[in-house]
Amino acid sequence: MADEPEFSTSPTSEHLFPSRKASDVDDEIEVAGVPAKIDDRKKLQVLAREFKKLRSEHKLLTEEKLSILEENRRVKDELLQVRRNVKSLDEEKIKLQSELDSSRSVNERMASTLSAEIDFWKRESNKHEDGKRLILEDRDKLFQQVVSLGQELNRYQEQNQELERSVKALVEKMDHLTEHLNDAEYYSQITRPVKSTKDDPAFRQLFSLPDTEFSIISYRCFYHSLTNPGILHITPAFLCFISSIPFRGTKVVIPMRNINYIVKTKHTKLFDRGLEIRMLDTTETDPSVHWLLGFTDRDTVYSEVVAQGGKFGLSFLPPSAVVDSPPSSRLNTESSSPSPSSTKVPEADEPTA
Repeated sequence: MADEPEFSTSPTSEHLFPSRKASDVDDEIEVAGVPAKIDDRKKLQVLAREFKKLRSEHKLLTEEKLSILEENRRVKDELLQVRRNVKSLDEEKIKLQSELDSSRSVNERMASTLSAEIDFWKRESNKHEDGKRLILEDRDKLFQQVVSLGQELNRYQEQNQELERSVKALVEKMDHLTEHLNDAEYYSQITRPVKSTKDDPAFRQLFSLPDTEFSIISYRCFYHSLTNPGILHITPAFLCFISSIPFRGTKVVIPMRNINYIVKTKHTKLFDRGLEIRMLDTTETDPSVHWLLGFTDRDTVYSEVVAQGGKFGLSFLPPSAVVDSPPSSRLNTESSSPSPSSTKVPEADEPTA
């Protein structure tokens, strides 16, 4: 380690205050424009001023000296710190050198291992090249299939759109049919074959029916008694009976909307082939009850009438269950008396011959 530099800490007075001669003072006074030959008092004043000036210079130099000394001490401390740092760096260098040697040996071993692994993976890569080519070929085939499926999907989407339009049209048609379900005129238009409409005007004229009516189906039966045979016609909105005996001229038109309920009844004690129709409103021309008797298949007629009324939201079910019982013996004449077992119809409403 190099020796520390030595610094002078006690400058001599010659360096700080060099000797001055009187001739120098005279010269200085003379240079300042003052005559050289002056009295002692003025010289004393000049010397006093010069002393003050020198004193201030001495003070400045003293301060500069102290600053230099302080700087020397700081430089010494820094130099010592640098020497300690250099020593620490030397130790760190030795340590790093040993670690570097150790790392080199480890790296050499790792390099040999990696070289072996690289050779292995190269061989594996060569093995997989064929597989990669096959995969690429399969990918091309799959791409072609995807394109084909995309085209087929587009066709299916077009067909689906067509189906959606068809479904929409069917829904609109169904809504239209639902809106017109209670419209008898529309019902007659969609349920009648063209060839069966040629007799409709005469039929409507016979019963004074609106233009929407026609005979859907007809059944043979009796009205109120077995002495008044005829035909019952079921139309979209009416039940129409006409007698087959010309001189009697019985003709009855029953609006379905005015029917309260319909029950099955007996026209004799042995045969249950009748229907009793109770009305909501009663007028002079429209009695409160109608009896239709002697059906060959009463249950079919009942089902037809109930189904036709249900198309218009009408329910012909009675308010409570009524046990079938004959209102009277309808085989009797006008002089016959009502059956004592009759419980459904009042005596005044029983049919007569």
